[in-house]
Amino acid sequence: LEPITRAEVAALVYQGLVIQAAAPAIAAEELVPPAATQGGFADVSGHWAAPFIDAIAQQNWISGFEDGSFRPDFPMTRAEYAALLVKAFDPQPQRSPQAFSDVPSGHWGHAAISQAYQAGFLSGFPDGTFAPNHPMVRVQAWVSLVSGLHLEPPAATAVDPLAPFADAVQIPAYARAITAQAIRLGLVTTLPNQPRLYPNQVASRADIVAAVYQALVFRQRLPAVTSPYVV
Repeated sequence: LEPITRAEVAALVYQGLVIQAAAPAIAAEELVPPAATQGGFADVSGHWAAPFIDAIAQQNWISGFEDGSFRPDFPMTRAEYAALLVKAFDPQPQRSPQAFSDVPSGHWGHAAISQAYQAGFLSGFPDGTFAPNHPMVRVQAWVSLVSGLHLEPPAATAVDPLAPFADAVQIPAYARAITAQAIRLGLVTTLPNQPRLYPNQVASRADIVAAVYQALVFRQRLPAVTSPYVV
């Protein structure tokens, strides 16, 4: 075995600081990209979201199922999404806590739901419920990330980011401007060369993990991944 050099030690220390959000990520050919890592999920290999899922899983921010699968194309529930948000961003409270009638103190996601709500990522419903087992919808995830993280996109251009997409008219009025921001921020994924956003489609676990990963890239906490699925 060859002794580790001072440069290699410095690189290891720096990358540790990047993971802890104490230093910005640096693009370097010598770094092993997330796509080369293994998340350990038998059903993720070859999936379009594998680089995002493997990297997030290696941070212990999300886990799979008892059978060793990740089920990337399954829906992600609101409770599962809240848990991922809390682990990835540890958001600070921006408003007072809210008790939800369907999230008792013994619910597995109670603490994460409360933290995600107080941070402004998620809200409840007029009847006082949170619906923890309801699936996330794609446009809801984009709104949640842009609003909860107070993300400011690059300067707007004369070209409307929504213009190329045939189903942009299906975006709810309240979410149109934020969806345009999400596109400029690189949070939105869809099939390559197919101009559709599927805004009201139930979000898969892969959809959500990719969006969260891209938000972390914008925050300079994870290295960028080259993917044809990112709009």
